[in-house]
Amino acid sequence: MNSEERLHPVAMLVGAISTIRRWISGLVLPGIALLISQGFSLRTMALFLLAILVVTVLAALWGFLSWRATTYVVTDNSFRLRQGVIQKSERTIPLEHVQSVDTVQGLIQRFFGVYEVRIETAGGGASEPDASLSALDRAAAQALRSEIEGSGKERPDETTGPTILRRLSTRDLLIAGATSGQIGVAFSLLAVGSQFLDNFLSDAFVRRLV
Repeated sequence: MNSEERLHPVAMLVGAISTIRRWISGLVLPGIALLISQGFSLRTMALFLLAILVVTVLAALWGFLSWRATTYVVTDNSFRLRQGVIQKSERTIPLEHVQSVDTVQGLIQRFFGVYEVRIETAGGGASEPDASLSALDRAAAQALRSEIEGSGKERPDETTGPTILRRLSTRDLLIAGATSGQIGVAFSLLAVGSQFLDNFLSDAFVRRLV
C-alpha cells in the first residue's frame, strides 16, 4: 500500500453523528432554558425544530468534508494519516513503534459491516489511540493490519479477518447506551417534548380536532 487511501463512506455518517452529539451536549440545556423562558408557543417550537434541522445539515456537510480531507497510507517504514478540514494535520508513526492494531465495531459500524481501526504505540496514551480510522471495510482493515504488522515480522494469513475479542448483542449495546453520559440529554429532550404536548395538545384542542 503506497498510494493514499480514503475511509469507507460510512465515515461521513460517523463524523456527522459525532458532531451532532458534541453540539447537542453544549446547546441542549441553553435551548431548553430559552424554550421555558419564551413559552412553548407554536412559533417557538417551529424555530426550535428549524435549529435542529440546520444543525443536522451542517453536521452532514462537516462529515462529508472530514471524509474528503482524511487519507492514510502505509509506506515501507511508517504509517501516515492526514486529516483536518480547516486546520490540516499529518501524523506519521514509524511501523517499528506500533504496539497494536485493534479493530472495533460500534453500533453504526456493526450495522454497515465496517470496522474502526485503532493504532497504538508503545509510548501512546492509555485513553486515546495514537491514530484512529473510523470506518474501513473488512478487506481494507485486513490489508492495513497486514501492512503494519508485516513490517519486520512474518506476514499474517491473508484470509484471517480482524480478531473479535467479544461480540456484544443488541441488548448489551442498548444497555451501554442507556448508561452512558448522553442519557441525560435524552431525558432533557423527552421532558421538553412532554411539556410541549401538554401545552399544545390540550383536551380542548383534541376535542376540536375530533
